[in-house]
Amino acid sequence: MTKNFGALAIAAALVLPAGAPAAAAPAATYPSIAAVKAAKKYAAERKGNVSFAVRGTDGRVRGLHTEQSFRSASLVKAMLLIADLNRKNRSGLSGADRGRLGPMIRRSSNRKASATFRLVGASGVQRVARLAGMTRFRITCCSWTSAKVTAADQARLFARIDCLAPERHREYAPGLLGGIVSGQRWGIRRAAVRRGWSVFFKSGWTRAVEHQAALLEKGGTRISVAVLTRGNPSASYGRRTQQGIARKLLQTPPP
Repeated sequence: MTKNFGALAIAAALVLPAGAPAAAAPAATYPSIAAVKAAKKYAAERKGNVSFAVRGTDGRVRGLHTEQSFRSASLVKAMLLIADLNRKNRSGLSGADRGRLGPMIRRSSNRKASATFRLVGASGVQRVARLAGMTRFRITCCSWTSAKVTAADQARLFARIDCLAPERHREYAPGLLGGIVSGQRWGIRRAAVRRGWSVFFKSGWTRAVEHQAALLEKGGTRISVAVLTRGNPSASYGRRTQQGIARKLLQTPPP
């Protein structure tokens, strides 16, 4: 078999045109496979139920328990925002619109989220899920609090969060997601900003869960990360888990 293989290799070389370029090596992805592996090891060692997903520069989603379903908590408010901006596709945002959407995202107001859900309905949120390529998103007709999400789907959503809105509102959504109040800037955001990334994110939390999803940009590099957790010893523990996973993923700067 070795002799035959050698003969085939020589024959192949002889038929290549002179000066033909060698096949290009596969493009490296960011974060690296090694960084994702380190993040998975870290996540597996944390207490509670931890799931995370990162959509890298090659467009693939990687992580740990990426398809596990969690109650969304306030994480779904980013989808409510996009649903409402699509509802206002042909008109500008009124002062009332801005007064409702701003606090819903920047301060995570539940009251404003309920008001927005009454306008867009479950069908409006489901349309956002379809546009984002989310495959396991679930929500009932009754309340935004019924939403269930996965880390993989949230990574897909945030990878396109700025371009899912109509063109006329395309800068508004990142403006809100990049302007979360200081008291809620924990987790992925804290790790990424310290490394020079611009971060557009939303958190979701209850007594049971601590979630965060984010779009990260630095130079020409753009990735999205989602960390979902349940059963944490404390809220701060869950937020440190988010931060630790992001730190592992971003341990080396992008190329």
